[in-house]
Amino acid sequence: MARRKQGSDIKALIDGIGAIFALIGLIFSFFQYLYEKIAHKKAVFSVERAPQEPLRRADIPDRSTERIIPGSAKRLNAKYEIKKFLDSDKKEKLIIFDLETNGLDPSYSVLSCSAIKYEIDPLTYEMNELDCFDRYYYPVEQYSPGAIAVNGLTEEVITRHRGDCCDYPRHFAGDEDFKKFCRGINLVVAHNVSFDTRFAPHLKRKKKFCTMMINTDIVAVRFLEWKGEWKWPTLSETADFYGVSYQGDGLHRSINDTRITEGIFRKMLEAVKAE
Repeated sequence: MARRKQGSDIKALIDGIGAIFALIGLIFSFFQYLYEKIAHKKAVFSVERAPQEPLRRADIPDRSTERIIPGSAKRLNAKYEIKKFLDSDKKEKLIIFDLETNGLDPSYSVLSCSAIKYEIDPLTYEMNELDCFDRYYYPVEQYSPGAIAVNGLTEEVITRHRGDCCDYPRHFAGDEDFKKFCRGINLVVAHNVSFDTRFAPHLKRKKKFCTMMINTDIVAVRFLEWKGEWKWPTLSETADFYGVSYQGDGLHRSINDTRITEGIFRKMLEAVKAE
């Protein structure tokens, strides 16, 4: 009897320790998700000017020293990258797209996927919209509190966006329609395109244009002397620079972010044409 009670106590102790570690893991996952979403994708308004890496006390920059220094000069436009991206003598098809996810790596689910297909003339930069893809999905795993804090895609919100007559799969991984939508596409545009294409591997070998990385020294939000480089601009900062309008509460809705990215890309093309 004593042995049985002792075994029960040990099991309860092990279960308790396991629960503590699970809670610690959940808290860590939340802060890791929030940090990387700010640094690498599109920040929440209240924290979108946060540093891109955790700071040690010795690394905290003196804001009074932030200035343009040799090697940090701003650029007027993205002429080089656009010419390289549209290196063709005939019209091409491209997509501008955005994903909202339940985590930071492809082991997590995609919660929403939006893409707009265009035909673009590489000589005149004229863009004609051809088709639109906009869908919401439930995660396979449990909802991430960190993800919901950023994109607000709870089960109720996803259900509302899917509607009562939804006829596509519940999960992004089981939906082949996005792959079909992308057939014949050679060019891909997104804000932090390397992040989004990790969740859509069929796009990895396409020619990519990143409105975040390419605009780093054009938007030039702030030069980080302690890192020796410009801060990566968020989607809202880039939109503000180019005068692309948006509603603050519309950010982190994939179709809205796709339209904002479209506006940014068009403004970038106009800047090169006006040169």
